[in-house]
Amino acid sequence: YNIVKAAKNNAYDDVLNALIEDPSCINDQDASGLTALHWAAGNRNYQICELLLGQTNPAPDLWINDSRNRMAVDHAIDGGSRKIIDLLSLATYG
Repeated sequence: YNIVKAAKNNAYDDVLNALIEDPSCINDQDASGLTALHWAAGNRNYQICELLLGQTNPAPDLWINDSRNRMAVDHAIDGGSRKIIDLLSLATYG
C-alpha cells in the first residue's frame, strides 16, 4: 500500500494497511513533498488525520514541509475544517 496515495484518495483502510505493513512509511512524501498527513488535512479527512496523529512508533513528523514550504497544518487551514485545524495546531504547536 502507498500511504500517500491512499490518503490523497481518502482511503482510510489503505492508510491503515500501509501503517500495519510498514509503520515507517508514515512520513513518506510524494514528488511534491506532501505526506499522508498533508493530504488528509487538505482533504478535510478528520478520520485519517486522527489515525496518523495517533501513531507513535514512529510518530508523524509534523514539521515536514512540502515543495512550497508548507506544513500539514497549512494544508488544514486551506481545507477550512476548523476541527482539523484545531487538531493539527494543537499537535504541532502544543
